Amino acid sequence: MVIVFAVILPIVLLSDIYLVLGRSNIELDTDSEYGRILIYRTMVNDREERHLVIDKGFESGMFIDSPNELVYEYTKYYDLMNYFNQNIDNTLLIGGAAYSYPKHFLNTYPEKKMDVVEIDKKVTAIAREYFHLEDNSNLTIYHEDGRTYLNRTNNKYDAILNDAFNGASPPFHLLTKEANERIYHRLSDDGIYLVNIISSLEGSSSNLLKSQVNTIKEVFPTIYIFATRGTLDLYDIQNLMIVATKEETRRNIDLTQNEYIDNMLENYYEIGSYENSVIFTDDYAPIDYYLKDILYN
Repeated sequence: MVIVFAVILPIVLLSDIYLVLGRSNIELDTDSEYGRILIYRTMVNDREERHLVIDKGFESGMFIDSPNELVYEYTKYYDLMNYFNQNIDNTLLIGGAAYSYPKHFLNTYPEKKMDVVEIDKKVTAIAREYFHLEDNSNLTIYHEDGRTYLNRTNNKYDAILNDAFNGASPPFHLLTKEANERIYHRLSDDGIYLVNIISSLEGSSSNLLKSQVNTIKEVFPTIYIFATRGTLDLYDIQNLMIVATKEETRRNIDLTQNEYIDNMLENYYEIGSYENSVIFTDDYAPIDYYLKDILYN
């Protein structure tokens, strides 16, 4: 998991991150085989928060006084799966980090099940110690690479959520046409796929979004985009939620009289013509090239 202001931190040297975050605010500084991990505690709007930082990217957050409440706005957009399919029972999340969304999901929908694929066992252990992750009979955790899991599993899901955008470099092998084909076949007939990426809606820093949309269109017939900070500034680099469905007919995005959902639906962005954008494949995925326009915009 990563939020948009994480794109600023990669230009900071690891040795200087204490200057950015404040030495007294760091509760843990450790390494795993996959990266450097920091636990950062701070006050925001008179509420105490704890954040998981991996390789300078803010991956998860928690309100100390409300552990199951979502801190990062973009994570709320995963709840849009229920707008597109009201019969979701089994959900897969790729990228657990501090398990912010799984805690919210299991607390909000106690009758539903979630599988989480998190590559780093140490991150899960930290989530248990610092972020109130608890055992739950409806939660199953797999410690392996997300693509490896997709390749080997026979499980079917009503929704698959991709939140593996890590720090300054999203794992390209989860964004390719071949990965989307695996996701498509692991979904039920009315299944929903949601993926968070960081990009702008237009301009040079939108190439990652447009190529990702073009890639998903190779597999899924219908795609929707929601801008978590709104659509007033099309050049704003922000967290964007892409929703892909198996429906052949595009639906109208109509408000529901549910204020929580409607606040997200109002940030719907009509997809333009992206035919000239690159299609990411396992053999060719120039994601790092597109990231330079985001990181150094």
